[in-house]
Amino acid sequence: MHRPERKLRFQRPPPLDTSQISVATKYHNSFTCRAARLWNTLPCNVNTAEDLASFKVFLGKWLE
Repeated sequence: MHRPERKLRFQRPPPLDTSQISVATKYHNSFTCRAARLWNTLPCNVNTAEDLASFKVFLGKWLE
């Protein structure tokens, strides 16, 4: 088996540490979590609206 005597010019850097903290951060910044947190900040009259039209009206008033 042939083994070169010279060192390689390029050395691959060690892999990045993908610990559970980065996974948790990705989860907490995901659309699902952020949407749920935003939905929970809405007043009761907005998120309990009977239909889409009244939801839009209540949401528009709340955003003003």
